[in-house]
Amino acid sequence: MKSFEKTKTIRLFHNGNTYEVASGITVQECLETCFGIDTSHLEYKDNPIVAVRADNELLPFSARLKTDVTIELQRLFSDLGKRMYRHTMCYLLALASHHLFPERNLVIGHSLGDGYYYTYDQIYGLDPKDVKALDECMRTLIKQDIPIEREVLSYRAALEYFSREGFTATATLLEYRNDPTITLYRCDDFLDISYEPLLHSTALISLWDLRPYGDRGMLLRYPHAKTPLTLDMFKDNPLLFSVFREYKIWGNILKVDCLGAMNQICGSKDIKTFIRMNEDLQHRKISDIADMVVRKATVKVVFIAGPSSSGKTTFSKRLAI
Repeated sequence: MKSFEKTKTIRLFHNGNTYEVASGITVQECLETCFGIDTSHLEYKDNPIVAVRADNELLPFSARLKTDVTIELQRLFSDLGKRMYRHTMCYLLALASHHLFPERNLVIGHSLGDGYYYTYDQIYGLDPKDVKALDECMRTLIKQDIPIEREVLSYRAALEYFSREGFTATATLLEYRNDPTITLYRCDDFLDISYEPLLHSTALISLWDLRPYGDRGMLLRYPHAKTPLTLDMFKDNPLLFSVFREYKIWGNILKVDCLGAMNQICGSKDIKTFIRMNEDLQHRKISDIADMVVRKATVKVVFIAGPSSSGKTTFSKRLAI
């Protein structure tokens, strides 16, 4: 007797409506089938639908829906859409760097105003002509409208890939995760990790600026959240950059240049030495600030700024001593 497997269907709930679709349907197919959205020619300026939030999980076009779920459509200029844009913009720079300088490791240092500061690690500097080449390569990739697809690998396969390709920092970080699978994103032959979903195509990354910055770095700028259709004039913040540069120097002294390296130290016998060296550097910095306040003589108030749980109270008490 022949048995026939029934195709499994799932229900999608949206604004009081219910849609029945095949299990495993992609988000892109869902948008086209259920909502009649043409996803083949989306443009940045039109603020298109770029993802869905499925029971509060943000999913890109290439993700598959396999269970009953409530979905919300996410536009590019929404808070989540803008985060996807910035992550994809960074991914695109990494892709361009992979094409032009495969022997180098691109390092994102920190945010600076409306942009991200990048360098290359080890012996590699960054000449203005290199920045220009990266800019041109990114624009070429955008014109080619190359798909960016979500790809799930086993933990072992992902770790082997990053180790084989020389992405040491990523491989070290993955060593301290115990997820059975790792979500990556593929564009042509380039595969990289992203902790937030990416846009489905390079063509949507149409508004950005890449410029040399600092002694050996570059700044990748994005539109301000309040003005998504324009790129604001560049406003430098050399004081803030000097703070980040000092932080980088401390990291080199402590031999911690990424989170994976920090995890390695935490699990080793060197953790006590690391803490003592860190405390010593902090003590010297506080002493320098105290000396500066005394030298000025006219200082009446010292303002301390920082996010929640960043150590402002502890710092202020140590400075007072």
